[in-house]
Amino acid sequence: MSDLKVLVVGTTDDYIEKIRQDFPGQALFLTESSERDKSQYPSPEPPEEITAGLEQPGKVVEQLWLHLRKWDQRLCGITAFDCESLQLAARIAQIWKIPYPSPMAVELCRDKLRSKEAWRQAGVPCPKAVRLDMPGDVYWLWEWMESPVILKPRNGTGGEFVFRCQGAQECKEKLQLISDGLNQRSYHRLYHNVKSITGGTGAGIVMEECIEGDEFSCDFVIRNNTATIIRIARKYKAPSQPFGTIRAYLVPAGLPQGLSKDRLEEILKKAAEALGLEQAICMVDFIVRGKTPYLLEMAPRPGGDCLPDLIRMASGLDMLGLSLDLAKGKPLDKVPGAAWRTMVGLRMFSSTAGQIVDLDANSLKRDPRVLQVELKHRAGDMITLPPLDYDSRLLGHVIFEPDSLENLEQECQELESMLSLGLEQTG
Repeated sequence: MSDLKVLVVGTTDDYIEKIRQDFPGQALFLTESSERDKSQYPSPEPPEEITAGLEQPGKVVEQLWLHLRKWDQRLCGITAFDCESLQLAARIAQIWKIPYPSPMAVELCRDKLRSKEAWRQAGVPCPKAVRLDMPGDVYWLWEWMESPVILKPRNGTGGEFVFRCQGAQECKEKLQLISDGLNQRSYHRLYHNVKSITGGTGAGIVMEECIEGDEFSCDFVIRNNTATIIRIARKYKAPSQPFGTIRAYLVPAGLPQGLSKDRLEEILKKAAEALGLEQAICMVDFIVRGKTPYLLEMAPRPGGDCLPDLIRMASGLDMLGLSLDLAKGKPLDKVPGAAWRTMVGLRMFSSTAGQIVDLDANSLKRDPRVLQVELKHRAGDMITLPPLDYDSRLLGHVIFEPDSLENLEQECQELESMLSLGLEQTG
Protein backbone atom coordinates (compact mmCIF):
# COMPACT_ATOMS: atom_id res chain seq x y z
CA MET A 1 0.00 0.00 0.00
CA SER A 2 1.33 3.44 -0.90
CA ASP A 3 2.28 5.97 1.79
CA LEU A 4 -0.23 8.86 2.03
CA LYS A 5 1.26 12.35 2.34
CA VAL A 6 0.11 15.94 2.55
CA LEU A 7 2.22 17.97 0.15
CA VAL A 8 3.54 21.12 1.86
CA VAL A 9 4.51 23.52 -0.92
CA GLY A 10 7.32 26.03 -0.62
CA THR A 11 7.42 26.76 3.10
CA THR A 12 10.35 27.90 5.28
CA ASP A 13 12.80 25.67 7.07
CA ASP A 14 11.47 26.51 10.56
CA TYR A 15 7.93 25.46 9.62
CA ILE A 16 9.31 22.28 8.05
CA GLU A 17 11.17 21.41 11.23
CA LYS A 18 8.07 22.04 13.39
CA ILE A 19 5.89 19.83 11.20
CA ARG A 20 8.51 17.06 11.12
CA GLN A 21 8.82 17.09 14.90
CA ASP A 22 5.14 17.48 15.81
CA PHE A 23 3.51 15.52 12.96
CA PRO A 24 6.12 12.99 11.85
CA GLY A 25 5.52 11.09 8.65
CA GLN A 26 2.46 13.09 7.58
CA ALA A 27 4.02 15.53 5.12
CA LEU A 28 6.05 15.60 1.94
CA PHE A 29 7.87 18.92 1.60
CA LEU A 30 8.38 20.64 -1.73
CA THR A 31 11.09 23.15 -0.83
CA GLU A 32 12.88 25.92 -2.69
CA SER A 33 16.52 24.83 -3.12
CA SER A 34 17.90 28.11 -1.76
CA GLU A 35 15.81 27.72 1.41
CA ARG A 36 17.35 24.32 2.11
CA ASP A 37 20.87 25.52 1.26
CA LYS A 38 20.77 28.27 3.92
CA SER A 39 18.86 26.27 6.53
CA GLN A 40 20.09 25.95 10.11
CA TYR A 41 18.12 22.71 10.54
CA PRO A 42 19.09 19.19 9.48
CA SER A 43 17.80 18.15 6.08
CA PRO A 44 14.81 15.78 6.03
CA GLU A 45 15.36 12.23 4.86
CA PRO A 46 15.15 11.77 1.04
CA PRO A 47 11.57 10.36 1.12
CA GLU A 48 10.40 13.46 3.03
CA GLU A 49 11.52 16.33 0.82
CA ILE A 50 11.93 17.44 -2.77
CA THR A 51 14.19 20.45 -3.29
CA ALA A 52 13.76 22.35 -6.54
CA GLY A 53 13.70 25.73 -8.20
CA LEU A 54 10.05 26.47 -7.61
CA GLU A 55 9.94 29.18 -10.26
CA GLN A 56 9.84 26.42 -12.91
CA PRO A 57 6.47 24.68 -12.40
CA GLY A 58 6.91 22.24 -15.29
CA LYS A 59 10.12 20.81 -13.87
CA VAL A 60 8.65 20.78 -10.36
CA VAL A 61 5.68 18.70 -11.50
CA GLU A 62 8.03 16.23 -13.19
CA GLN A 63 10.21 15.94 -10.06
CA LEU A 64 7.16 15.42 -7.89
CA TRP A 65 5.84 12.65 -10.15
CA LEU A 66 9.20 10.87 -10.13
CA HIS A 67 9.52 11.21 -6.35
CA LEU A 68 6.06 9.77 -5.67
CA ARG A 69 6.79 6.86 -7.98
CA LYS A 70 10.21 6.18 -6.49
CA TRP A 71 9.05 6.16 -2.87
CA ASP A 72 5.59 4.65 -3.48
CA GLN A 73 3.84 7.69 -2.04
CA ARG A 74 0.43 9.17 -2.81
CA LEU A 75 -0.87 12.66 -2.13
CA CYS A 76 -3.92 12.90 0.13
CA GLY A 77 -3.91 16.69 0.36
CA ILE A 78 -2.01 19.89 -0.38
CA THR A 79 -1.29 22.95 1.75
CA ALA A 80 0.92 26.01 1.62
CA PHE A 81 1.89 28.61 4.21
CA ASP A 82 3.42 31.32 2.02
CA CYS A 83 1.62 33.53 -0.50
CA GLU A 84 4.41 33.02 -3.03
CA SER A 85 3.70 29.27 -3.09
CA LEU A 86 -0.09 29.36 -3.46
CA GLN A 87 -0.17 29.43 -7.25
CA LEU A 88 2.18 26.44 -7.54
CA ALA A 89 0.13 24.54 -4.94
CA ALA A 90 -3.05 25.29 -6.90
CA ARG A 91 -1.51 24.08 -10.14
CA ILE A 92 -0.29 20.83 -8.58
CA ALA A 93 -3.69 20.26 -6.95
CA GLN A 94 -5.37 20.76 -10.32
CA ILE A 95 -3.09 18.22 -12.01
CA TRP A 96 -3.46 15.62 -9.24
CA LYS A 97 -7.20 16.37 -8.84
CA ILE A 98 -6.89 17.18 -5.15
CA PRO A 99 -9.31 19.62 -3.45
CA TYR A 100 -7.67 23.05 -3.21
CA PRO A 101 -8.50 26.62 -4.27
CA SER A 102 -8.30 26.96 -8.05
CA PRO A 103 -5.43 28.78 -9.78
CA MET A 104 -7.91 31.47 -10.81
CA ALA A 105 -9.06 31.98 -7.19
CA VAL A 106 -5.46 32.17 -5.98
CA GLU A 107 -4.62 34.71 -8.65
CA LEU A 108 -7.62 36.83 -7.69
CA CYS A 109 -6.61 36.71 -4.02
CA ARG A 110 -3.08 37.84 -4.81
CA ASP A 111 -4.13 40.69 -7.07
CA LYS A 112 -4.66 43.68 -4.77
CA LEU A 113 -6.68 45.52 -7.39
CA ARG A 114 -8.96 42.80 -8.79
CA SER A 115 -9.69 41.37 -5.33
CA LYS A 116 -11.06 44.71 -4.17
CA GLU A 117 -13.04 45.12 -7.37
CA ALA A 118 -14.63 41.72 -6.69
CA TRP A 119 -15.37 42.70 -3.10
CA ARG A 120 -16.97 45.99 -4.04
CA GLN A 121 -19.23 44.22 -6.54
CA ALA A 122 -20.25 41.79 -3.79
CA GLY A 123 -20.92 44.58 -1.29
CA VAL A 124 -17.92 43.74 0.92
CA PRO A 125 -16.42 46.82 2.64
CA CYS A 126 -12.84 47.48 1.50
CA PRO A 127 -10.65 50.46 0.54
CA LYS A 128 -11.09 52.10 -2.83
CA ALA A 129 -8.25 51.00 -5.13
CA VAL A 130 -7.04 51.91 -8.61
CA ARG A 131 -4.07 50.96 -10.76
CA LEU A 132 -1.38 53.55 -11.46
CA ASP A 133 -0.20 53.26 -15.06
CA MET A 134 1.56 56.59 -15.59
CA PRO A 135 3.23 59.05 -13.16
CA GLY A 136 0.89 61.76 -14.42
CA ASP A 137 -2.11 59.75 -13.24
CA VAL A 138 -1.12 60.54 -9.66
CA TYR A 139 -2.60 64.02 -9.75
CA TRP A 140 -6.17 63.29 -10.84
CA LEU A 141 -6.30 60.04 -8.86
CA TRP A 142 -5.18 61.92 -5.77
CA GLU A 143 -8.17 64.22 -6.09
CA TRP A 144 -10.48 61.21 -6.46
CA MET A 145 -9.01 59.29 -3.50
CA GLU A 146 -8.55 62.21 -1.09
CA SER A 147 -5.70 62.30 1.46
CA PRO A 148 -3.92 60.15 2.56
CA VAL A 149 -3.36 57.14 0.28
CA ILE A 150 -1.38 53.90 0.25
CA LEU A 151 0.87 52.89 -2.65
CA LYS A 152 1.84 49.22 -3.02
CA PRO A 153 2.78 46.63 -5.65
CA ARG A 154 -0.28 45.00 -7.13
CA ASN A 155 1.06 41.52 -6.41
CA GLY A 156 3.47 42.03 -3.51
CA THR A 157 3.79 40.36 -0.11
CA GLY A 158 5.02 41.04 3.39
CA GLY A 159 4.57 44.80 3.36
CA GLU A 160 7.31 45.25 0.77
CA PHE A 161 7.40 48.59 -1.05
CA VAL A 162 4.28 49.84 0.74
CA PHE A 163 4.10 53.59 1.41
CA ARG A 164 1.62 55.97 3.02
CA CYS A 165 1.56 59.27 1.10
CA GLN A 166 0.18 62.64 2.15
CA GLY A 167 0.31 64.49 -1.15
CA ALA A 168 0.39 64.05 -4.92
CA GLN A 169 4.08 64.94 -5.15
CA GLU A 170 5.00 62.39 -2.49
CA CYS A 171 2.92 59.81 -4.40
CA LYS A 172 4.91 60.53 -7.55
CA GLU A 173 8.22 60.12 -5.68
CA LYS A 174 7.15 56.85 -4.04
CA LEU A 175 5.77 55.56 -7.32
CA GLN A 176 9.21 55.96 -8.85
CA LEU A 177 10.86 54.32 -5.83
CA ILE A 178 8.56 51.29 -6.07
CA SER A 179 9.11 50.97 -9.82
CA ASP A 180 12.88 51.21 -9.47
CA GLY A 181 12.96 48.77 -6.56
CA LEU A 182 10.89 46.13 -8.33
CA ASN A 183 12.93 46.50 -11.51
CA GLN A 184 16.20 46.05 -9.59
CA ARG A 185 14.85 42.91 -7.94
CA SER A 186 13.20 41.46 -11.03
CA TYR A 187 15.67 38.58 -11.02
CA HIS A 188 13.89 37.20 -7.95
CA ARG A 189 11.02 34.82 -8.65
CA LEU A 190 8.68 36.77 -6.35
CA TYR A 191 8.85 39.82 -8.60
CA HIS A 192 8.74 38.28 -12.04
CA ASN A 193 6.09 39.86 -14.24
CA VAL A 194 5.03 36.44 -15.39
CA LYS A 195 1.59 35.61 -16.76
CA SER A 196 -0.13 33.00 -14.68
CA ILE A 197 -1.62 29.86 -16.15
CA THR A 198 -4.99 31.64 -16.28
CA GLY A 199 -3.51 34.25 -18.63
CA GLY A 200 -3.68 37.21 -16.24
CA THR A 201 -0.93 39.26 -14.69
CA GLY A 202 -0.37 41.00 -11.39
CA ALA A 203 1.91 43.67 -12.79
CA GLY A 204 1.54 47.28 -11.75
CA ILE A 205 1.24 49.53 -8.74
CA VAL A 206 -1.97 50.19 -6.83
CA MET A 207 -3.14 53.35 -5.09
CA GLU A 208 -5.49 52.58 -2.21
CA GLU A 209 -7.63 54.65 0.06
CA CYS A 210 -6.00 54.82 3.51
CA ILE A 211 -8.45 53.53 6.12
CA GLU A 212 -7.66 54.75 9.63
CA GLY A 213 -8.51 52.50 12.55
CA ASP A 214 -7.45 49.46 14.57
CA GLU A 215 -5.91 46.70 12.44
CA PHE A 216 -6.55 42.99 12.90
CA SER A 217 -5.49 39.65 11.46
CA CYS A 218 -7.87 36.70 11.37
CA ASP A 219 -7.82 33.02 10.45
CA PHE A 220 -11.08 31.38 9.40
CA VAL A 221 -12.33 28.31 7.58
CA ILE A 222 -14.76 28.62 4.68
CA ARG A 223 -16.64 25.35 4.21
CA ASN A 224 -20.21 24.31 3.33
CA ASN A 225 -21.25 27.94 2.72
CA THR A 226 -20.17 28.90 6.23
CA ALA A 227 -17.25 30.95 7.53
CA THR A 228 -15.96 29.91 10.95
CA ILE A 229 -13.48 32.21 12.70
CA ILE A 230 -10.59 30.40 14.36
CA ARG A 231 -8.72 33.33 15.86
CA ILE A 232 -8.46 37.13 15.76
CA ALA A 233 -5.23 38.98 16.55
CA ARG A 234 -4.71 42.72 17.06
CA LYS A 235 -1.82 44.10 15.01
CA TYR A 236 0.60 46.80 16.16
CA LYS A 237 2.83 48.66 13.73
CA ALA A 238 6.60 49.11 14.15
CA PRO A 239 7.17 52.89 14.36
CA SER A 240 10.88 52.77 13.49
CA GLN A 241 10.43 50.42 10.50
CA PRO A 242 9.00 51.02 7.00
CA PHE A 243 5.26 51.65 6.85
CA GLY A 244 3.17 48.51 7.19
CA THR A 245 5.77 46.56 9.19
CA ILE A 246 4.06 44.63 11.97
CA ARG A 247 5.79 44.88 15.32
CA ALA A 248 3.49 42.73 17.45
CA TYR A 249 0.37 40.58 17.52
CA LEU A 250 -1.97 40.38 20.52
CA VAL A 251 -4.28 37.41 21.15
CA PRO A 252 -7.05 37.02 21.89
CA ALA A 253 -8.29 40.26 20.35
CA GLY A 254 -11.83 41.35 21.05
CA LEU A 255 -13.73 43.10 18.30
CA PRO A 256 -14.62 46.77 18.73
CA GLN A 257 -18.03 47.52 20.21
CA GLY A 258 -20.72 47.32 17.59
CA LEU A 259 -19.02 44.66 15.46
CA SER A 260 -20.17 41.16 16.34
CA LYS A 261 -18.45 37.90 15.52
CA ASP A 262 -21.53 36.76 13.59
CA ARG A 263 -21.50 39.87 11.42
CA LEU A 264 -17.78 39.52 10.73
CA GLU A 265 -18.24 35.86 9.75
CA GLU A 266 -21.01 36.83 7.33
CA ILE A 267 -18.72 39.44 5.72
CA LEU A 268 -15.87 36.92 5.51
CA LYS A 269 -18.15 34.36 3.88
CA LYS A 270 -19.25 36.88 1.26
CA ALA A 271 -15.66 38.04 0.68
CA ALA A 272 -14.29 34.49 0.28
CA GLU A 273 -17.04 33.51 -2.15
CA ALA A 274 -16.41 36.66 -4.20
CA LEU A 275 -12.82 35.45 -4.69
CA GLY A 276 -13.87 31.93 -5.61
CA LEU A 277 -12.89 30.35 -2.28
CA GLU A 278 -15.30 27.60 -1.22
CA GLN A 279 -13.34 25.05 0.83
CA ALA A 280 -10.23 26.55 2.43
CA ILE A 281 -8.48 27.77 5.51
CA CYS A 282 -7.94 31.50 5.02
CA MET A 283 -6.10 34.46 6.45
CA VAL A 284 -7.53 37.97 6.21
CA ASP A 285 -6.26 41.38 7.32
CA PHE A 286 -8.77 44.13 8.06
CA ILE A 287 -9.07 47.55 9.65
CA VAL A 288 -12.09 48.55 11.74
CA ARG A 289 -13.36 52.10 11.26
CA GLY A 290 -16.39 52.83 13.36
CA LYS A 291 -18.33 49.58 13.36
CA THR A 292 -17.22 48.47 9.89
CA PRO A 293 -14.39 46.03 9.06
CA TYR A 294 -12.62 47.11 5.85
CA LEU A 295 -10.90 44.09 4.31
CA LEU A 296 -7.34 44.66 3.06
CA GLU A 297 -6.33 41.26 1.68
CA MET A 298 -7.23 37.59 1.92
CA ALA A 299 -5.25 34.44 1.14
CA PRO A 300 -6.10 30.71 1.24
CA ARG A 301 -3.55 29.93 3.93
CA PRO A 302 -3.29 30.47 7.71
CA GLY A 303 -1.49 33.48 9.14
CA GLY A 304 2.27 33.07 9.13
CA ASP A 305 5.38 34.37 10.84
CA CYS A 306 5.13 33.91 14.63
CA LEU A 307 1.33 33.47 14.63
CA PRO A 308 1.24 29.65 14.69
CA ASP A 309 3.49 29.58 17.77
CA LEU A 310 1.52 32.39 19.40
CA ILE A 311 -1.84 30.71 18.79
CA ARG A 312 -0.60 27.33 20.00
CA MET A 313 0.82 28.73 23.22
CA ALA A 314 -2.20 30.94 23.92
CA SER A 315 -4.97 28.47 23.06
CA GLY A 316 -3.49 25.00 22.54
CA LEU A 317 -4.52 24.94 18.86
CA ASP A 318 -1.75 24.01 16.43
CA MET A 319 -2.44 25.82 13.14
CA LEU A 320 0.12 23.77 11.25
CA GLY A 321 -1.52 20.55 12.35
CA LEU A 322 -4.97 21.94 11.63
CA SER A 323 -3.84 22.84 8.12
CA LEU A 324 -2.65 19.27 7.55
CA ASP A 325 -5.94 17.87 8.85
CA LEU A 326 -8.06 20.17 6.69
CA ALA A 327 -5.92 19.30 3.66
CA LYS A 328 -6.79 15.64 4.29
CA GLY A 329 -10.49 16.53 4.35
CA LYS A 330 -10.99 16.07 8.08
CA PRO A 331 -13.86 18.08 9.62
CA LEU A 332 -13.19 21.12 11.78
CA ASP A 333 -14.19 19.63 15.12
CA LYS A 334 -13.85 22.74 17.27
CA VAL A 335 -12.13 26.09 17.57
CA PRO A 336 -10.60 27.61 20.71
CA GLY A 337 -13.19 28.99 23.09
CA ALA A 338 -12.82 30.99 26.28
CA ALA A 339 -9.62 29.23 27.39
CA TRP A 340 -7.31 31.72 25.66
CA ARG A 341 -4.41 33.18 27.63
CA THR A 342 -3.50 36.76 26.77
CA MET A 343 -0.17 36.71 24.90
CA VAL A 344 1.86 38.87 22.57
CA GLY A 345 4.08 37.86 19.67
CA LEU A 346 6.78 40.53 19.42
CA ARG A 347 8.86 40.64 16.24
CA MET A 348 12.45 41.84 16.71
CA PHE A 349 14.12 43.94 14.00
CA SER A 350 17.50 45.42 13.24
CA SER A 351 17.53 49.06 12.14
CA THR A 352 21.15 48.82 11.02
CA ALA A 353 22.78 46.95 8.15
CA GLY A 354 25.96 44.92 8.52
CA GLN A 355 27.33 41.50 9.44
CA ILE A 356 26.22 40.01 12.74
CA VAL A 357 29.13 39.41 15.11
CA ASP A 358 27.01 38.77 18.21
CA LEU A 359 23.34 37.95 18.84
CA ASP A 360 22.57 37.19 22.48
CA ALA A 361 19.04 36.55 23.80
CA ASN A 362 19.96 35.22 27.26
CA SER A 363 18.54 38.26 29.07
CA LEU A 364 15.30 37.86 27.20
CA LYS A 365 15.03 34.20 28.09
CA ARG A 366 15.44 35.00 31.79
CA ASP A 367 12.58 37.50 31.85
CA PRO A 368 9.60 35.92 33.70
CA ARG A 369 7.14 37.24 31.11
CA VAL A 370 8.86 35.49 28.22
CA LEU A 371 7.63 32.06 27.14
CA GLN A 372 9.51 31.63 23.86
CA VAL A 373 12.44 33.20 22.05
CA GLU A 374 13.11 32.15 18.47
CA LEU A 375 15.96 33.71 16.50
CA LYS A 376 16.28 33.58 12.73
CA HIS A 377 19.91 34.70 12.57
CA ARG A 378 23.30 33.81 13.99
CA ALA A 379 26.80 35.26 13.97
CA GLY A 380 28.12 35.69 10.45
CA ASP A 381 24.75 36.44 8.84
CA MET A 382 24.33 39.64 6.85
CA ILE A 383 21.62 42.21 7.55
CA THR A 384 20.44 44.21 4.54
CA LEU A 385 17.77 46.85 4.97
CA PRO A 386 14.79 47.88 2.83
CA PRO A 387 14.28 48.60 0.04
CA LEU A 388 17.06 46.17 -0.98
CA ASP A 389 15.83 43.42 1.35
CA TYR A 390 12.77 43.31 3.61
CA ASP A 391 13.47 39.89 5.15
CA SER A 392 16.94 39.87 6.71
CA ARG A 393 16.20 42.73 9.16
CA LEU A 394 13.85 40.39 11.08
CA LEU A 395 15.98 38.90 13.86
CA GLY A 396 13.31 36.65 15.34
CA HIS A 397 10.37 36.82 17.71
CA VAL A 398 9.49 36.70 21.40
CA ILE A 399 6.23 35.36 22.81
CA PHE A 400 5.35 36.77 26.20
CA GLU A 401 2.51 37.32 28.67
CA PRO A 402 2.19 41.05 29.28
CA ASP A 403 1.82 42.34 32.81
CA SER A 404 -0.64 44.98 31.63
CA LEU A 405 -2.14 45.80 28.24
CA GLU A 406 -2.18 49.46 29.27
CA ASN A 407 1.63 49.45 29.28
CA LEU A 408 2.11 47.17 26.26
CA GLU A 409 4.24 49.71 24.38
CA GLN A 410 6.61 50.05 27.34
CA GLU A 411 6.86 46.29 27.81
CA CYS A 412 7.68 45.80 24.13
CA GLN A 413 10.43 48.41 24.38
CA GLU A 414 11.85 46.73 27.49
CA LEU A 415 12.03 43.33 25.83
CA GLU A 416 13.48 44.74 22.62
CA SER A 417 16.28 46.35 24.63
CA MET A 418 17.21 42.98 26.14
CA LEU A 419 18.27 41.49 22.80
CA SER A 420 21.99 42.13 22.38
CA LEU A 421 22.96 42.64 18.73
CA GLY A 422 26.49 43.33 17.58
CA LEU A 423 27.02 44.35 13.97
CA GLU A 424 30.12 45.01 11.90
CA GLN A 425 29.65 47.63 9.19
CA THR A 426 30.60 46.46 5.73
CA GLY A 427 31.73 48.48 2.74
